[in-house]
Amino acid sequence: YYLLQRRRPELFRRGVFWWGPLVTLAVAAMWYAPVTLRHGWTFVDEFFIQHHFARYVSNKYRHPQPIYFYLPVMLLLTLPWTAFLLAALSRARRWSWRGSEAADKLRVFAFAWLMVPVAFFSVSGSKLPGYVLPALPGAALLIGDQLARYIRGEGRDRVMRATGALVFFIGSAGLIFAVTTKHLTIACTLTVCLPAVAVGAFALIRAGQRVASTASIAGVALLTVVLLVSCALDVVARRESVRDLLRMAEARGYGHVPVVQLHTVERTAQFYAADRLAYDEQTREPVKYEGVFQVANAARRAGGRILVIVPLEHLMQLTADAALRSEVVGDNGAVALVAVMVP
Repeated sequence: YYLLQRRRPELFRRGVFWWGPLVTLAVAAMWYAPVTLRHGWTFVDEFFIQHHFARYVSNKYRHPQPIYFYLPVMLLLTLPWTAFLLAALSRARRWSWRGSEAADKLRVFAFAWLMVPVAFFSVSGSKLPGYVLPALPGAALLIGDQLARYIRGEGRDRVMRATGALVFFIGSAGLIFAVTTKHLTIACTLTVCLPAVAVGAFALIRAGQRVASTASIAGVALLTVVLLVSCALDVVARRESVRDLLRMAEARGYGHVPVVQLHTVERTAQFYAADRLAYDEQTREPVKYEGVFQVANAARRAGGRILVIVPLEHLMQLTADAALRSEVVGDNGAVALVAVMVP
């Protein structure tokens, strides 16, 4: 922020700059100190070295992405107000970057808040969408500033029309996708998607009614979140996790059987089968088998039985192998959990 304003922080002149870092360290030490004392180097290595430095400087955890990855991510994370964020950034050249007014300072501060996390993680060797969540408050401030201008009657209606068109498209696409895939019930699909379609159409057609358009878009965004949580979250969560599959296996008597993965690395298995999952001794990463023979060998080493997490498109490799006896425990729509027995 101060670099963008090309001036020295006032705290430097007052000599109290170090109070902030010291207070931050003291608060953090309340948790980090006892955890480090209890777990020692294991915690320091795993948490700091592996999951901070190794993630940043290498592709150890297999999340490579191009340097521009976070640009489309930020556009998605700021829905449904993406058009207002772009409009705010397009006006940046007209900002008073060194102005003394509160609004001028807020814009520069919000811009720095947005850009620093995005720039920092764009050069990381490992990239996940959640890494740039700290940039969202800065984006929200810029969006809010642009919305305030719109409500005051400044500028044209086209940004709100673009927002309405975007909301209409998202609602329509969600409706078509849900009906086609049948992941959700018809009632849930209509309840979630139709309000977005209606509000998007209203904002697109009646963008001149600025307060009403803004309130309707904000309202439908909040309503959509509530509706998704109430009727769609469980369905989506089941597809993204193997928790329920492992519980089904436990109910069938496989609660202590080792777990391996074929043609995939399902990260949620590290939480729900951590003590049974096969790990590489050197990298300490979950092992991904690439052939049925590896599964058979692992089953023999485990005493004849093993649980296998496998993508549905590769399920036949296990069930069609005459040398194995396979029992499909279940699937979550993406992967199946198979109990494999060998002589």
